Amino acid sequence: MKKFLIASALAAVLLPAQVKAQAGIVFYSFNDTSSTTAVMTATVGSSISSFSSFNPSNTPLTILSSVSGNPNNHGFSAGNSVSQNTWDGTAYFQFTLDATGYQNIILSWAGNTSSTGPTNVLLRYSSSGVGGPFTDFATFASLKNTATTQDLTSVTALNNNSQDVFRIYGINSGNPLAGTMKIDNFNIDAVVPEPSTLLLVVSGLVGLLAVRRRRT
Repeated sequence: MKKFLIASALAAVLLPAQVKAQAGIVFYSFNDTSSTTAVMTATVGSSISSFSSFNPSNTPLTILSSVSGNPNNHGFSAGNSVSQNTWDGTAYFQFTLDATGYQNIILSWAGNTSSTGPTNVLLRYSSSGVGGPFTDFATFASLKNTATTQDLTSVTALNNNSQDVFRIYGINSGNPLAGTMKIDNFNIDAVVPEPSTLLLVVSGLVGLLAVRRRRT
């Protein structure tokens, strides 16, 4: 009985830490320029994520060189980035995510803006699909050849949810029609289950319980 109680106590401590681990589930390198569709397709996680963009002038995305320093590239070549203009406060880059089975979402990406581009970035999210409603998460200075990490682990509505959407807005542009903003190496980290660890702990508990029953 004592061994079983000790094992149970250990499981209670170990399960939260070991059953799950943070891992990259989606990554956009934006390197494939064979077509617009190809460059907008996730390099990792294309089955659970999609990318699109919007601006009121309907100007197409532009493929540019990678953000200087190529931070957060996860081993992929420098390649390219995507850019658009007409950052009038309504334009955005959009990423969807089927987070079924995942939790504790963390976003990161590299970015840069032109001299007349947005001076600030607004990150918004929805747990109800592209139709929203959307909630403001963070506003910060526009990225200048650098990367940002946005920790959304506190937003529990995004956990285990198939309709997560993230929008990156460029705001306060010096020239909304001509100013540009580009992003590169967009990454989504999440906590994912580790069935093998869970199975190992549970199997041990079952074994101890069986031994205890035979002895009693």
